[in-house]
Amino acid sequence: MKIPKKVRVAGHTYKVQWENERLGREHRSGDSHHGTHVIGMSDRCHDGQLADGTEIEDTFIHEILHCVDTQYNHGALTEEQVVRLSTGLHQVLGDLGWLPRVDIKRNKTK
Repeated sequence: MKIPKKVRVAGHTYKVQWENERLGREHRSGDSHHGTHVIGMSDRCHDGQLADGTEIEDTFIHEILHCVDTQYNHGALTEEQVVRLSTGLHQVLGDLGWLPRVDIKRNKTK
């Protein structure tokens, strides 16, 4: 999957920004800010190691689910529920062949 520069959720356009430094300091691989409509992404795992394409895809789906939950469900899902849903959805989409793999350094599909 090529990570887009923006994505629309519930009529709102979320800008996708690569924020490796900030997220690295916070030991996070992604986050979403619903007031400013920004999704922050990192090419690193929580432990600072370089993430592979599937981890980045999973993180992006995770943050999209937070956006959907916030816009349609008032943020009622727990973090554990979002983790489980995003990982499950990532696996299904991958098995269907709907997620062409990402070349992390160039962010281009292989």
